[in-house]
Amino acid sequence: MRGGNACLELAAVDGKVLLRESDDPAILVHTTAAKFRAFLEGVKSGEFDDLG
Repeated sequence: MRGGNACLELAAVDGKVLLRESDDPAILVHTTAAKFRAFLEGVKSGEFDDLG
């Protein structure tokens, strides 16, 4: 994990969810609300805990 003031920024635009890191805003990830919701549910349930 990085220190500092880096943030994950989210926006809903035209039915899509857009994500970027505040320290590298040139990289923009586009996804659907349903896919982002599924990702968050996976995080909450510990699905990705072994990746760290």
